[in-house]
Amino acid sequence: MNTKRSRPRLGLLLLLALLPAACLSPSRARTDTVLIFHTNDLHSALRPDGKDGGGLARIAGAVEAARSRRLDVLYLDAGDGVTGAPVSTLFQGRPVFHVLSVAGLDAMALGNHEFDHGWRRISDYRRLAVFPLLSANVRGPGGALLADAPYVVLDADGVRVGVIGLTTDETPKLTARGLTEGVVFEPPAQALRRVLPEVRARSDIVVVLSHLGYEADRALASAVPGADLIVGGHSHTVLPEPVRVGNTLIVQAGSRGRFLGRLELLVDLRRGRILRAREKLIPVTADLPVSAAAAVAVRDWEDRVRARVDVTIGRAAAPRDPAALKEAVERIYREALGTDLAFQNPGGIRAELGAGPITIRAIWKVLPFDNTLVTLRVRGADLPDELRARVRDLDPARVYTVATNSYVAAHLEEYFPAGVEGSKETGLPMRDVVIEAVRRRGDLP
Repeated sequence: MNTKRSRPRLGLLLLLALLPAACLSPSRARTDTVLIFHTNDLHSALRPDGKDGGGLARIAGAVEAARSRRLDVLYLDAGDGVTGAPVSTLFQGRPVFHVLSVAGLDAMALGNHEFDHGWRRISDYRRLAVFPLLSANVRGPGGALLADAPYVVLDADGVRVGVIGLTTDETPKLTARGLTEGVVFEPPAQALRRVLPEVRARSDIVVVLSHLGYEADRALASAVPGADLIVGGHSHTVLPEPVRVGNTLIVQAGSRGRFLGRLELLVDLRRGRILRAREKLIPVTADLPVSAAAAVAVRDWEDRVRARVDVTIGRAAAPRDPAALKEAVERIYREALGTDLAFQNPGGIRAELGAGPITIRAIWKVLPFDNTLVTLRVRGADLPDELRARVRDLDPARVYTVATNSYVAAHLEEYFPAGVEGSKETGLPMRDVVIEAVRRRGDLP
């Protein structure tokens, strides 16, 4: 035996034996920190908006700055990176996953808008992303997971963080018909019950990366206790502080990258639980540092669309909120198709419009979906209440014509539950019809 090595070891053991028990408390000796940055519902907001807010290069810059100072940093996103800006629509969502890869994202949940270009496109996103796309409850027609994995265990400087992805099972109702055909969406609570024991056994803490919405997250935490944290999305909820349901904390950071969630955790590694959580929603403004690599990636993609969309086609005399924009585009649809009425689903209006120059980019942000115009034939008695209220001297027996978009036409059971007499697809892209109307008028009606 090497006595030079054994004596110090023996002395150390004797010293430890003499120390007070309180000094060796496992809960004190086995705690560590994790810093989680989180975003959700970015909706392809790669660059800052007109108010100099947002922008993935700034989000990436804040994450990079933290990683330059400490090793326990994770960056998570709760889904819906796709749809919202021309760069995403023209390139079918691919730029988002490239830029998020450059930005250092560690994991992302599969959101419903990741299906906007069809479920087959998700394989392209997986190839582009250097981070895992997660969903435990979505399977393709052949039964295989559509995401990379149901969960991943990430290492935050020695702390094992299990991250489970969940996708809203209402995705088929929120997506144009055919884009999710054959895809099976398991109820999220059922999927979480199935995978949680396995993840818990491999992790110090468990995070659910949830694209379900805030109220659904609260219900999930009650129905399936056992997760330490839910990083949420889908409802675009701004939560200044974590909300506790049982032993589960819930956070969410709004939408379109206007806020970056910064969640500082103190973790009890022996018991596998969060001892303390401090959340700060950081406004993403010009005050944040910029990641040079992410800025280059954003610029490269935006350069491909700038000449097409940064074109002024009119001037708005006044700002329009989504309700006013809904009325304006309905009038354009009605005039374009010569119908009695028009209907635009509110969820299809995705941005506001400020006073001043109107660009093609602005119209694309308001109407980011590639829908076409459809004419419906509906009896007066079967019109939904919103349209009935617009008709003076309604004739219940008369068949009225209604201009709408192809998404609504694919979900008539929701918007025209009493049924229609018939429909006709025009093939006219709704966004192009609106752009041409603005060109002619110089403004929205």
